[in-house]
Amino acid sequence: MIQNITSRIMNSSKYLRELFMKFFISRSHLKVPSGPVIVKHNLYNQSDFTCAGVQQFIPILIGEQEPPAKRLVNSQKCIRLNDKDLVGYDDQHHTFFEMLGNWSFGDCSKEEALQFVWEFLTQKLSINPSHLYITYFGGDEIHDEDIETRDIWQMMGVPDTHLFACNAERNLWSLGDIGPFGTCTEIHFDRRMINSKDKKSKNIERQTPINFDSPHLMELWNVVFMKYNRHRDGRVTPLSSPLIVDTGMGLERLCTIMQNCNSTYETDLFQPLIDQMSELSPHNLTYQGHWGHEDSNEKDTAFRIVSDHIRTIVATFAEGLHITSTRKYARKIKDLFKKTAIISNTKLGLERGSLAKLVPLVTKQLGDAHPDLWVNERNIVEKVANEERRLWAQQDEGFKHIENILSNLTRGDTVPGDCVYELIYKNRIELDSIKEYVKNRGFSIDESGFLDLAENRRRKQRKEHISS
Repeated sequence: MIQNITSRIMNSSKYLRELFMKFFISRSHLKVPSGPVIVKHNLYNQSDFTCAGVQQFIPILIGEQEPPAKRLVNSQKCIRLNDKDLVGYDDQHHTFFEMLGNWSFGDCSKEEALQFVWEFLTQKLSINPSHLYITYFGGDEIHDEDIETRDIWQMMGVPDTHLFACNAERNLWSLGDIGPFGTCTEIHFDRRMINSKDKKSKNIERQTPINFDSPHLMELWNVVFMKYNRHRDGRVTPLSSPLIVDTGMGLERLCTIMQNCNSTYETDLFQPLIDQMSELSPHNLTYQGHWGHEDSNEKDTAFRIVSDHIRTIVATFAEGLHITSTRKYARKIKDLFKKTAIISNTKLGLERGSLAKLVPLVTKQLGDAHPDLWVNERNIVEKVANEERRLWAQQDEGFKHIENILSNLTRGDTVPGDCVYELIYKNRIELDSIKEYVKNRGFSIDESGFLDLAENRRRKQRKEHISS
């Protein structure tokens, strides 16, 4: 534990972020600010949120804008909600994360780009090369194997036992079905070298074959060689430059390695939030780092979910998001907020209104790199507090409404689907909570009737999203 604390101090997230910036600035890269997390101009109907560092540069990639410099570097705030239900249950997924990235628009060769990566990891950070495994594109029926990338890695001293050709699913990268894409090479870190849960595995030099989906291997850095643009009609055309280098490395994962932690949640990006929740908990709960069946009461999972989700809430509120909006992305954050508040209260025992007390910790941790967070801190705190008050008021009103409904029914009756629909979408009560509440009083719900109404609502929202 002392070693972990020392590692967190010496290799703080702030230090690692700045080290990355300085490294690439010294190699002729211009530092640019993070783009917004809420996508303002969605060229290819991709995610409503920025989910990759390259997203703000797509107009440059397709030749619609000139880059501010031939080489750029930044730390991009990202939000990915696709796998939000996995957050807290594994340490591979986050709804909010920072992507350290650097780009070259026709000014950098593959060899130079990969030399930068290797130098930063093995010299600046002193990561042992034997702990790193690398994939490159092995070709498919359309695209040839990226032999050039393989040869460069070999020339730099990467042995064949740590270099693997993979298919398009892993090493042909794009933001979606349409838009810029290219082959990529990924650098993975063998977590058995730091993970105390796997100490027995540390004597194993190499598993055969390497399983890149194994939790032992953490994808650390992805280097994409953007060359093509896939159009809506299926055509594939070259991009504006013959070779655009697009790289991304997750800060949270880098901190896990450099701070010698078992998971991202033990790093200095999450520990202050978890410690604050422990202090706010009337039950004196402490985070134990348990996973799966070891976390039988899911208290540790709750710590992880809340500490992750509050960062997403702060990042979106800083950009003026109003979750009362009918926009699709606002509804997503509204649901995320509800989940966060309920888990903090029911699982961790935090008093209603506690989420606002976590906001300053997020702005303190991220504000130096992303000034919009601390500039808007007071406003964010107020918005979080107001929204949580509104949520609990709606829920309290909803449970009173349930009691009124049940008082007009006979024990054993079914609560109509339209009543369930109103409780969920007006009072923001979870379906499972309603089912459990009425079951404990001897009733059931018309779930089929509710699901029909919910599906009609989804169809209407999809039509509105397409027409907007």
